[in-house]
Amino acid sequence: MYKAMFVILALLVMMVGCAPSDFDAMQQSLESGTGKLTFSQAKEKWGEPVDIMKSQGKFIAHWTRLTNSGFAQSQLYITFDNQHKLMRAYSYESKPTP
Repeated sequence: MYKAMFVILALLVMMVGCAPSDFDAMQQSLESGTGKLTFSQAKEKWGEPVDIMKSQGKFIAHWTRLTNSGFAQSQLYITFDNQHKLMRAYSYESKPTP
């Protein structure tokens, strides 16, 4: 009986451990959007950015959010070109909240 429970528990732990994380899913989404994602589409996905930093030829939009559990905060920075407003680069990180 205990052996069967241990096997089931071990399988559940492996399934959870092998499941793709939100971080991985976000990374894949961002990688596929490079050169394709527009600023308008980004706002549809993540809402209005909390900050926009402008420079010559490009601008960087910054989004921040807490995870559903409230234990981690995500920071997303996307660089868009001024002419076409297409994503050129990104930085994404998720850290535990203090």
